[in-house]
Amino acid sequence: VQDVPAAVAQILQHGGVDFAILGENEWCCGYPLVWAGMRKEAEELKQQNIKRMKEIGVKTAVFSCPSCYHSWSTEYNVDFEILHHSEYILRLIKAGKIQLKSLDVKVTYHDPCDLGRNSGVYDPPRDVIRSIPGLSLVEMRFNREKALCCGGGGDVEVVDENFPGQIAKQLISLATETGAETIVTACQQCKRTMLKALSKEAPEFSRLKVVDLAELVLKSIEA
Repeated sequence: VQDVPAAVAQILQHGGVDFAILGENEWCCGYPLVWAGMRKEAEELKQQNIKRMKEIGVKTAVFSCPSCYHSWSTEYNVDFEILHHSEYILRLIKAGKIQLKSLDVKVTYHDPCDLGRNSGVYDPPRDVIRSIPGLSLVEMRFNREKALCCGGGGDVEVVDENFPGQIAKQLISLATETGAETIVTACQQCKRTMLKALSKEAPEFSRLKVVDLAELVLKSIEA
C-alpha cells in the first residue's frame, strides 16, 4: 500500500508545501512493540525517530498511518506539531492551497480504529470528503465510535491470519448496504485488509472499490 503515502506526497506537492520524507532513515514507530509489552525495545525506536526528526528541523509531522499518528501522539514527547494526513489535507483545502474538481461518485467512509476511537479524529476525514464537489457521502449503519474494525488492527493477524478477513467481510457487507460504489478509509492497514477480503472472503462484493482518503483527494485534484 505504498500508493497511500505516495498520494499524500503528491498532494503536498500540489499544495506547494515544503516537505521531506525520512525514507530509509525512518524506523518503525514502535506501536506493535508497545502492544506486545516490549516497551524497552520500543524506546530505542522512539529515540532514533525523534533524533532524526530534530536533525531535519521538523515543524509539523504528518502521518498517513493512524497507528503511527496515535503512537507519536501518546507515546512520544516532542515539541513539534503532529497531524494525521486527513487533518493536514483539510488545512490545505481551507487555505485554498489545493483546488478540488468534481467527482461524480457515491462513497461511504470507514473510521480506522486508531484514528477514530483511539485518537478521536472523526470529522476531518468527513470534512475533506464533503469538500469534493459532486461527491455523495453516505454513512454506514455503524460509524464513528461504533464503527467496525477492519480486522487488521492490534496485531490480530499475527495470531490468526484468517480472522481479519472474517471481520473485514462484515464491514464490506455494511458498506454495500449504503449503495456506495467506493469505501473510503484513512488507513493503509484498513485498505490492505479490505482489499484482501474482497479477493478472498467476499468476492461477491468485488464491484466495490477501496481507496484511501488521500487517493480520493488526489483524484479530485487531477480530474
